[in-house]
Amino acid sequence: QRSLLAWLAAWLVATPLVSAGFDTFSVKSINIGSADQVEFYALEGTGVEDAHPVYGFEASDGSFIFCGKGLESESSSEAEAFAVKFSSTGQTLSTWHSNHVGKDAANACAQLPGGGDVLVVGYRLVGGVAYRSMTKLSLATLAETWTATTFGDSSGQHGAWEGIDFSTDGATALLAGFYDKSSADEMSFRSYGNTGGKAVVMALPVTVLSGASAP
Repeated sequence: QRSLLAWLAAWLVATPLVSAGFDTFSVKSINIGSADQVEFYALEGTGVEDAHPVYGFEASDGSFIFCGKGLESESSSEAEAFAVKFSSTGQTLSTWHSNHVGKDAANACAQLPGGGDVLVVGYRLVGGVAYRSMTKLSLATLAETWTATTFGDSSGQHGAWEGIDFSTDGATALLAGFYDKSSADEMSFRSYGNTGGKAVVMALPVTVLSGASAP
């Protein structure tokens, strides 16, 4: 947990966003000989056990925000979605985890245009159904504003969001993932859409995501 978080802290702090030693790059990385040198490592917590950050970005306030999944507790095998906010020097500023009882995961995160709040997307298992999920967090504190799971998933038709981005004019949020997966098995990694279901892209107006209530 700590070595991975330290790697991500060093990775996101560099400009451009690459900074780590040879031994911290994944096996499929290329051109690592020209990678930036490590600026620092920081060992920081996330509020969950065995945390695995899978995505991150630099926010408009100069902080770095990661999201991913860990475990609900040291004695639990249930995945728990989380996000953590670091300063530019690797200090933990705030953390969030879903507190959902049962499996969930955060696969990607992004900041609403114009210096807005943070959206975290992934899935949440409720009543045996994996629902595509989106959670809105305060940029300042990562406090949860709302979570939406009403994207059309149902029993025997599971789904997950795996990515989020915005149109060039900042007016539209673009979600990518899968739906209509026959089971919620093999949903431990960000690429689990490869094991079933149908690819889906959804466009949502940013205006419906900016308020205090879920769309």
